[in-house]
Amino acid sequence: MSAVGTDALISEALLTRLAALTFSPALQVAWPNKTFGPDKPDTYLQASLLRAETQGIGISAWNEHAGILQVDVLYKPADGEIKPLNIADAVAAWFGRGTRLRNGGLTIFVDDPPAIASSMPNGDGYLKIPVSIRYRSFVR
Repeated sequence: MSAVGTDALISEALLTRLAALTFSPALQVAWPNKTFGPDKPDTYLQASLLRAETQGIGISAWNEHAGILQVDVLYKPADGEIKPLNIADAVAAWFGRGTRLRNGGLTIFVDDPPAIASSMPNGDGYLKIPVSIRYRSFVR
């Protein structure tokens, strides 16, 4: 099924861009609302979309759809932090400030540099480094 609605088009564009990012060796991605399975690799990405409330722009017919594409780098603590930080840096660079994505007549803007947070336990034996990518799109 392909995206039709505004939020679906935005999500599709962001996740398609993430899917095009390659690593050597390849990393698996736990996509939003998809079962990942019990055999998780030692290092993988987890993608989530955190949508904000749609805002009208003044008295115009335009609305701003905004949110955060959250990409967490999950890794086993015994592996150290440098390798997953390099992965987080690559994700941030892939969605760097000024990134423009097009899908179905919409343009999705990444106007701020992505933020890489400190590592934290996820409660599943992994540590995670969150990469927060703020996006927005203006729609009539």
